[in-house]
Amino acid sequence: LHPAQVLPFAQVSSEVKRQVTQRAAEKLAIEAANEKLASLEKDPKNASGFASPVWISRNKPGNLLGPSLDQVMTVSPDKLPALVSVSNPGAGMTIYRIDQVRQPSNSDPKILKAQAGQIQALAAQSEFAGFMSYWRNSADVKVINPLKAPSNSSGS
Repeated sequence: LHPAQVLPFAQVSSEVKRQVTQRAAEKLAIEAANEKLASLEKDPKNASGFASPVWISRNKPGNLLGPSLDQVMTVSPDKLPALVSVSNPGAGMTIYRIDQVRQPSNSDPKILKAQAGQIQALAAQSEFAGFMSYWRNSADVKVINPLKAPSNSSGS
């Protein structure tokens, strides 16, 4: 192991410049997005600047992931068209426009029951893994040969 050290400016100047430029660009992008959001909120019928409409659902989220999908799915169907802004760290902000909300036309009870079972099983697995991890850490246990390699994904 090497102790921490202060590197000469010549070695780090390009990285410092890149990071400062990226932060400034992100700040400008957020300011521009906030201005666009304010103008869109004044004129909700204006759809200029948006891509063509796409249908999404929790089962078929398209290219929406994580916080974006959660924010879009929490829009009240009583206030349409609705605008949702989602912060994208390192990139700025994304604005989504929701024009319609549809309820599933035919919800198959078997599919809903299977989905609920899968969600319950995943929640139980996650809770049990956390429980075991807590006790492993408390007892200072180290797993030498795990049965399978630990995954870095959140499972979603």
